Amino acid sequence: MMKPFALTLLLAGAVMCCGCVTNEDVLVPRPCSQMRDVDVPTRFTFDAMQSFDFADMTTKERFAVHYFRGKAPFDRLIDFYRKNMPVHGWRLRQEVGSRGLKTLYFKKGNPESSKTGGSTGIVAVFSTDGTVGSIQISRIEQ
Repeated sequence: MMKPFALTLLLAGAVMCCGCVTNEDVLVPRPCSQMRDVDVPTRFTFDAMQSFDFADMTTKERFAVHYFRGKAPFDRLIDFYRKNMPVHGWRLRQEVGSRGLKTLYFKKGNPESSKTGGSTGIVAVFSTDGTVGSIQISRIEQ
């Protein structure tokens, strides 16, 4: 009598645990080859046609705007950047937006110091119907 009940509990627990997080929900970071200190989820691919990168020789500033395309739950992608940017020294300064478009503003380094310079990073997440269509990563290095 006890064995069928124990087996039922075990199976119910396994279903509940396995149903919580699927492979589709997990966003695995990988370094962005264009910006080594910014991770991009493995499911997202670089869109070279929309992206650009240039340097101002007068001010010595570098500007980059890179687009990545893929699919992931909107909220999970926002959490991905909240957690992964600080790993590389970025500090979240501000979040703007709501469902459909959210922009996260990050800072890194000390722009007042001429030795270390500083960077401003902006991650914009665009969504249609709750899944992400594209990520825009902008960066200014001083």
